[in-house]
Amino acid sequence: LLDDGTFIIEVPYLVDLLNNNIFDTVYHEHLSYFLVSPLVRLFSEHGLYVNDVERITIHGGTVRLYIQKHSSQSPALERLLRMEKNEGYTSFGKYEDFELRAKKIKADLITTIEKLHSEGKIIAGFGASAKGSIMLNYCGILPQHIAYIVDDTPEKQGKFMAGCKIPIVSRNELETKMPDYLLVLAWNFFPEVQSKTVNFRNRGGK
Repeated sequence: LLDDGTFIIEVPYLVDLLNNNIFDTVYHEHLSYFLVSPLVRLFSEHGLYVNDVERITIHGGTVRLYIQKHSSQSPALERLLRMEKNEGYTSFGKYEDFELRAKKIKADLITTIEKLHSEGKIIAGFGASAKGSIMLNYCGILPQHIAYIVDDTPEKQGKFMAGCKIPIVSRNELETKMPDYLLVLAWNFFPEVQSKTVNFRNRGGK
């Protein structure tokens, strides 16, 4: 790095993972989630200084760090470091709470699906995403719970979700075998899913 250069990295932000309960984003290419405070320490041990930070909403929340050879911390960085410390992100209890919330989400989803099945409702999924696979397998959801998963990617259609073996189909299935409910698995594209399922909702789908 040149003496007047800036090294910029962007990494998934652990605060957003915890606050939004997005444990389903943790999978093979998304294994590392960071706080800013340990990164400040890491770079300082190598003669580099995190001087500024931006929070970005992509993929549930990331941080973009600006690193230089001299120390000149921005107010935004100082605020973020105070928040991480004051709100307990550097203590173990924050992570025990996260575990409990993940277990509650699992229990609530299973209870909801079982209740709908007891009422004779048919449930399908939307979005054969990696995070969807994590959620379904964590909750133990199988083809007897969800009839199929709609996905617009031709390469996925005719295949099965890994682990739970729920069939993946095209959106045409919503017309020919309309379910009563759609479980949106690709939640990061929820506005797009809404726009693609207007006809489903107009026909009474939920």
